[in-house]
This record gives sequence, C-alpha cells and structure tokens, in this order.
Amino acid sequence: MNYKARRKISTESIVVYFDIFGSSEMKKDNRLANKILKIWKWINEDIMKRPLITERRCYLFSDGGFLFYFINKDTTEENKYDILKSCYFETTALLDEFLKYGFFLRGAISFGKTYFVEEGDNKVFVGDPIVHVVRLESEKCPGPFIIIPVIDINKLLHKEHKDHKDQLISFLPKSTIMPTKDQKEKMEVFILRPSKFNIYYNIIKDNADKYTREGPYNFGKFWHDAYLELCNTFDTEGNLK
Repeated sequence: MNYKARRKISTESIVVYFDIFGSSEMKKDNRLANKILKIWKWINEDIMKRPLITERRCYLFSDGGFLFYFINKDTTEENKYDILKSCYFETTALLDEFLKYGFFLRGAISFGKTYFVEEGDNKVFVGDPIVHVVRLESEKCPGPFIIIPVIDINKLLHKEHKDHKDQLISFLPKSTIMPTKDQKEKMEVFILRPSKFNIYYNIIKDNADKYTREGPYNFGKFWHDAYLELCNTFDTEGNLK
C-alpha cells in the first residue's frame, strides 16, 4: 500500500481571497491562460519567497486564489501588526502584477480559524473566514478592488472601533463607508487598489468607452458599471471620496 501521512493543521489566519474582475466577460483562449500562468509563476517566485515571521500558504486556481497568513498561539500582538503589514503590501504587489497584464482583481481579506488537511498532493482547507471572504467578494465588494472590513481588523487586533486608525496601522489607507454590491447595507472598509492609479483608472475608463460604443452590450454595461463604481469611490488622483 502506498500510504502517505495525513497532516492536519488548525490555526487562526489572515485570509486573502482574490478573483480576476470580469473574467466571465473575457475571451477564453491560450493567450489568457499564458498570462495567468506567468502571474502564478511570479507569485511562487516572488511573493512566496519574501521574508515573513510566520507561515504563508497560497492556493491558486483558474482565475483566482487564496493567501493565508498564519496567526498561531505564540504570535505576539506586535507580530500581528507585522504580519498584517506584510499581507497588505503583498496584496498590493499582487494587484500591481495583475495590472501589468491588463487584469483587475476583486476580493476581500478577513481573519479567523482555519483548518487544513494534507495528504500527499491532496490539500483541503475550510473555515468560517474562507466562506466569509468568498461571500464578501461575490456579494459585497462592488468594484475592481480588494476590501478589508474594519470590524475584521478590530477582531484580529483585539481593538475597539475607535482605535482602528492608530499609528500602528498607518500603512493602511484610510477607511471609508461603502455601499455594498447587493445594496443591502453599508460597510466600513479599507480598500486596496493598484499603486499606479492613473493606469488602473484609464484602462477601466477606456474599456467602458470602447465597449459602450462598440459592444457587445454585456461588455459595455459591465465596464460602464465598473467605471461608475470607480468614480464613486475615488477622485481622479486616487484618493477616497
């Protein structure tokens, strides 16, 4: 019998979920697959090799993926800030790398208990924060960016709402009150976007202009809505409104 040991891990994690924005509207061909493959290679050769004080996991699929940053029982409060900072800058680098290939990401970041089971090449991961970030991406995040609910940051750092803007998390953008995609509520979130805002803004604007004018209709509506969401969220310099 070819028996492979089963490994089980139970740990709290910062969970990042990202998905290519508008992938359902894209032409599926080898050129698209080759671009995504180049990005996956960059993730493994760059992001996954950056120094980090905890364990980092990455699971990729088709047009999206998950990043996990472990927060174990020995992680100090100070270390949590350092891990969150690494998560923020690595997620921004991810947004920038996708933008180089003309892609935008929509996603979410949360925190909570996660469970991993591994047996050889077979890997399974489950947990409430995983369900939460997928729901945030699909139902709550209205545009081509990644959101972090303020309430989730407070849970990670055990801080009251009024303290979330202290100097230790000054690397994060300022928070904003955002109407959700499903229009059912408003959420206070931090919004992560590519660092090169002008390129990001102009590509989405150009897509909206092109497809609204030339069609097909579903492309035009999709990019027009994305452009409106961008204009409602940021000014022309990339600052939150």
